[in-house]
Amino acid sequence: MRAFTPVKLLVLLGLTFVGNVAMAQAGNNGSVLNPNLADESELAAAPGLNAELAAAIIAARPLAGNLELYALLGDSLGDDKSCS
Repeated sequence: MRAFTPVKLLVLLGLTFVGNVAMAQAGNNGSVLNPNLADESELAAAPGLNAELAAAIIAARPLAGNLELYALLGDSLGDDKSCS
C-alpha cells in the first residue's frame, strides 16, 4: 500500500473541509430566524423588533428576500442596525 505524500494529504484534507462547508451551508441554521416561518412571538423577541413590527412582517408574507424585508422595516431600523 502506498503512503500519502504531503501534497496528496493536503488535497484530501482540503476536499474534506470543502465538503463539510458545503454541507453546512445547505443545512438548516438554527441561529437564523426565517421571517417567513417564524411565529409572531419569535419575531417580536428578535433584537430590534417588537409586536407591531412582527405583525407587519406576518401580514406581508411571503417575503421574497432580504430586500423586501428591509423595505418593510427600513424606516424602523436605526442607523446602527441599517445595512445602508
